[in-house]
Amino acid sequence: MYEIWLAINILYELALMYVPFILTVVTLWVVLLVYALQHQADWRKGLRGGILGGVVVTVLTFLIFPYITKSSLANLGYWIDFVFLFQIAAGYGVVVGLGFIWPIAALRCRAKAA
Repeated sequence: MYEIWLAINILYELALMYVPFILTVVTLWVVLLVYALQHQADWRKGLRGGILGGVVVTVLTFLIFPYITKSSLANLGYWIDFVFLFQIAAGYGVVVGLGFIWPIAALRCRAKAA
């Protein structure tokens, strides 16, 4: 139970440090969704682009993230290190792919159909 409480406290402290960044990203996301909803975006056709974009972001994050943290893929010695790196990369992929690329792709599909 202590480990769970410690993890929640760490996430809370990190979120407090990055409040301006988090608010900016959430604001951009809400504006993008409202714009896409007002312009009758074709969500079903745009899903393919969102998933593809998410996969690309996941792969790029998997390859680049160790270097951003001043490490390298060679320093990952255990399988669990690769699992954690993949989880981080997949999180970025889902947020960027489904949160930002999907609405943009849905808007582009609507524009092509019109």
